[in-house]
Amino acid sequence: MLDFYFEYCNWMYRHVHPQSFQVAWNKFKSGQSSDRLTLATACVIMALAIRYIPSRHELIASLPTQHDELCARYYAIARDALGRYRQEC
Repeated sequence: MLDFYFEYCNWMYRHVHPQSFQVAWNKFKSGQSSDRLTLATACVIMALAIRYIPSRHELIASLPTQHDELCARYYAIARDALGRYRQEC
């Protein structure tokens, strides 16, 4: 979903620098960083990608049928992560 976002959705939402985000996301995935802002950003990106994925795209087959629920779940995770990030700062 992250790759889909940067390939097809980033022209609408230029708020995330792809290279900088990928570095932070790789550190998060490998356990080198526990930055909740990175997690929140990833969840928002995934929610947006799911929202804008075309109905005939090959990634659709791997998603549950209720795309809106999945978007809402990713958005809720993003809000929780962002709230915890703000508490830490």
